[in-house]
Amino acid sequence: MIDLIFKVLLLVVIFAVLVVFILIKEIKRRREEIIEKIKVYIPFTSIPNPISFII
Repeated sequence: MIDLIFKVLLLVVIFAVLVVFILIKEIKRRREEIIEKIKVYIPFTSIPNPISFII
């Protein structure tokens, strides 16, 4: 009985570690995408834009 509980706990721990690992990878990838978007947007915002004055 204790052996079964131990195996279930081990599976839960392994599953939790996998989920956390996948989440960290996703966050890192998203962060890189966000940084790329910011790098694209900064030049547009730093240059005075006639369209932004009209809006």
